[in-house]
Amino acid sequence: MSNYPDSGSQDPQPQAPLGGSSAAGSASAPGPDYSTPPPPPPGAGYSYSAPAPGVAAGGPPAEALAGFWIRLGAAFIDGIILGIVTGILAAIFGFGNGFGATTDSGAFNFFDGSRALQTLLGAIYFTYLHASATGQSLGNRVTGIRVVDADTGATIPYSRSLIRYLISLLSGAVLLIGYLWMLFDARKQTWHDKVANTLVVRSSYYPPSGQFGRPAAG
Repeated sequence: MSNYPDSGSQDPQPQAPLGGSSAAGSASAPGPDYSTPPPPPPGAGYSYSAPAPGVAAGGPPAEALAGFWIRLGAAFIDGIILGIVTGILAAIFGFGNGFGATTDSGAFNFFDGSRALQTLLGAIYFTYLHASATGQSLGNRVTGIRVVDADTGATIPYSRSLIRYLISLLSGAVLLIGYLWMLFDARKQTWHDKVANTLVVRSSYYPPSGQFGRPAAG
C-alpha cells in the first residue's frame, strides 16, 4: 500500500478555538467616536425651547415674547417723547394748546390741530423705527423689545409698519380692546400685530438682525 494520501481526500477543516468563537468574531463592537467634538450650544438669536402654541417650528418660545407690562412701559416712554415734540411744534405753529384742548366756548375739541399733529408725528416715528434694522422705537430700545415679522423674525417693510401704526389707533379707540387682546392670545398679539403679521419679542432672545432659528449677524 502506498504511503501517499489518496488524491481524492480533503484537507481537514480547521477547528474553532476553545471558547466557541473564531478570531474574526472575537473582535468587540466599535465604541463611540470621540474624534468629532459635540455641536456647540445655540447662540444668540436662536430659540431656546419649544415654540409657543400656534407658532411654527423654529418660532419664538413663549418666554421670548414681550408681555403686557413691558410693552406698556415702552408705549409710555414713546408717548412722553411724542408728547414733548408735539407740544413744542404745536406752540411754534399755533396748533392749539396741546392734546385734548378745548375751544374758547369750553367744548372739547376732538379734532384739535395738536391731536392731528401728534397722529402725523406718530405715523412717521413708528413707521420709520419699527421698519428699521433694529425694529425698535426709542421706548422699545429702553425696555429691550422689538417688532419682527411673525413668520421669520426678520424686520418688516415700511408699508406693513405704517399699517401696523394705523390699526394701533383702532386698537386704542375701541376701549383699548385691541391692546388688551394680547392678554388672551397665545402669541401675545394685539389687533395691529395680527393685521400686520408681527410679533413683539425680547431683544435678549432675538437681537437686532437675528431671525427665528438663526443667530444675529456679526
